Amino acid sequence: MNWMASRFSGLVNINNHNRRILLIRQHDVFTSTEFLRISAIKSRNAALLTGFFIYHDTVSTLKVTADRTV
Repeated sequence: MNWMASRFSGLVNINNHNRRILLIRQHDVFTSTEFLRISAIKSRNAALLTGFFIYHDTVSTLKVTADRTV
C-alpha cells in the first residue's frame, strides 16, 4: 500500500510541475502578445497623430490663403 501512495504522490508532483511550466509558458505568450499589441497601438496612434497635424496645417494654410484673397 505504501508503494501505491508514494507512486501516486510522485505522479501528483509531476503533474503539478508540468502545470506550473504550462502556466509560465502561457504567461510568456500572453506577455509577448500584449507587447506586440501595445506596440501596434502606439504605431497606429503615432500615424493618426501625424495625419492630424498634416491635416491641421493644410487647413490653416488654406484658411490664411483664403483670408488674404478676400
